[in-house]
Amino acid sequence: MMKKKVVVLALAMALVPVASQATTMSADLTADNVFALFISTDDAQLGSLVGSGSDWMVTYRMSGIELTPGVANYVHVVALDLGVIAGFIGDFTLSDDDFSFSNGSRYMVTDTDWNVYENGFGGTLGVLSDIGVNGVAPWGVRPNIDSIAHWLWTNDGLDAYTTRYFSAEITPTGGVAPVPEPATMLLFGSGLAGLAGMARKKRSGKK
Repeated sequence: MMKKKVVVLALAMALVPVASQATTMSADLTADNVFALFISTDDAQLGSLVGSGSDWMVTYRMSGIELTPGVANYVHVVALDLGVIAGFIGDFTLSDDDFSFSNGSRYMVTDTDWNVYENGFGGTLGVLSDIGVNGVAPWGVRPNIDSIAHWLWTNDGLDAYTTRYFSAEITPTGGVAPVPEPATMLLFGSGLAGLAGMARKKRSGKK
């Protein structure tokens, strides 16, 4: 009888989803002049605010940014220029191999793999300008940002007093996780209930 209980308990435990550690992202970035960082599961939607900054001389560090499992996520940076020259720069790291950036890696800097929108995410794609690597004038070296990261904007950063919307995709390396069919879940439940019923009958029939 004890063996039957153990079998039923083992089956029940096998059907309980195992909680896994969510993939997280960290970022070191800045923009001339103001930026806000979002994470989204739709490139046409702004997403959830996870950080911001308002001084291009400061490198802002954000960490522990959780990704939504099993679906594409998007890094969204909204940057606003308040002067003659504009730019956005940074580097981004994923905590594990469950996701990768569009370059196929867990690590990505600002470069030509990014998209830029001129009037909001999912709107009109702009022409991305590579203004130069970290250290280029007039900003000089921005500390704690990779030396191979590039300053990005449109029109060589000369679009004064503009807002630009930068996007980079993060995809699950195992593909999109399938959602169990209701019929499959019902079959699992019925099988478990049947085993439990059999165990009860044997227990009640035992003298």
